[in-house]
Amino acid sequence: MQPSRDFWRSCDPAHVSIDAAGVATGSTAVPSDLAAILAAHPLIHAAEGVLFQEAVAGACEARGLNVVRVRERDLWSKLGSDVRQEVDSLRSLIGPPWGADQKTATAAALIALADTSIRVAVRNQ
Repeated sequence: MQPSRDFWRSCDPAHVSIDAAGVATGSTAVPSDLAAILAAHPLIHAAEGVLFQEAVAGACEARGLNVVRVRERDLWSKLGSDVRQEVDSLRSLIGPPWGADQKTATAAALIALADTSIRVAVRNQ
């Protein structure tokens, strides 16, 4: 947990405020019955994904962040093709690795940022 603590400490002097987190979720509905999950190999992987997503979301919520969950297959339709092209082009700025996981995380973060910005604007009216 030291890297996480170091990250949060580095935000204060830089006057960086992080208010939200985007978590991309899967599309497969995972049953609550463990026997049903264990009986189907694809459901085991889907359950593992949900476990990871909920661990990340729980850690973010514990830090007081607003967590926005978005189905991974809906990310780009919510953001649009122009944003997708911009996210794709970030590789030249950031360098490798810049694969599907990094692009998905960036898209989820952009949706969370937009969602939080809308809430703040409405609250300040």
